[in-house]
Amino acid sequence: MNAPLNGHALLDFNTPLSDTKAYDLITTLQPLSGATVVDYGCG
Repeated sequence: MNAPLNGHALLDFNTPLSDTKAYDLITTLQPLSGATVVDYGCG
């Protein structure tokens, strides 16, 4: 990969979250007992 190492080089912009990335993100929000997580897909 020829992207600069500026902290944004490995981010996927303008693409939907994969199931794996979504699950990983949601698990960082614990505890979520009884909560609902919604992905609006905005940016």
